[in-house]
Amino acid sequence: MKFRLVVSDIDGTLLDDDGMLTERTQQVVYAVREAGIPFVLATSRRWTGTQPVAQSLGLHDVPLIIYDGTQTRCFPNGNVMAEWWLDAGVAQQAAEIIASHRLQPILQLSNAQAERLIVGKLPANSKTHTSFATRYLADYAHQVTEMAIEEFSQLEEHPLRLVAFGAYEHLLIAARKMVPLQCGVQVLPSGSYGAAELTVFSSHASKGMAMQKLCRQLGIRREEVFAIGDGVNDMALLQMAGFGVAMGNAADEIKAAARAVAPTNQEDGAAAAIERYVLRNAL
Repeated sequence: MKFRLVVSDIDGTLLDDDGMLTERTQQVVYAVREAGIPFVLATSRRWTGTQPVAQSLGLHDVPLIIYDGTQTRCFPNGNVMAEWWLDAGVAQQAAEIIASHRLQPILQLSNAQAERLIVGKLPANSKTHTSFATRYLADYAHQVTEMAIEEFSQLEEHPLRLVAFGAYEHLLIAARKMVPLQCGVQVLPSGSYGAAELTVFSSHASKGMAMQKLCRQLGIRREEVFAIGDGVNDMALLQMAGFGVAMGNAADEIKAAARAVAPTNQEDGAAAAIERYVLRNAL
């Protein structure tokens, strides 16, 4: 079958374990674009962290699915095409749970003008596990504002996600306490900041839902979509695409949700899968 859209995760998929794009991967993405097939990134990264990858791949005038699917923006102009907000009241309740486990709650907000991080204030005399968030907040210090957690529900701007960094076991415990809340919750065992990551978002949001909405906007049937990824946040994407491929470095449950399994990200697995299933059929 000829595919009309390629959707790919970034970390653990297009990038190797050193966070680098190989020449083969870059050439394959270029070939997809030359074949007239849009190449869309779908990532847990924010706009700030996704732009450099899009630039390295030579992407232009294409949608980027970011924030785990809670927002889709056009690159490079940044226009917001779709988004699912996290209810501010739910965000406050989830932040209170995170803080009760001595973790730092961080709200992520984004619009066409700027991205913001609102850090929930923790008691000054409390013993906390905030060191996990130190590097992240230092890297984006210009985006950070502190606010009392009890004021989260009063925000005028809608948040996209609530995040926390910490030990995997601590985040799992906090995540279980959020089950009664009307929201999506996921815990990644290891993120790009050397710690596990907890994310809280709209229960309607996922990379898969963002892909479906994008297909409607572009007039493409989901059966015409090739998707590839490696993480738990890619499962809905792989299941909803016409042909979903899991990376060889993915967990077994992700592989089980896919139509095929590629080599690992250390073996140019994404490039190999795109060559086999997309480019051969595009000729």
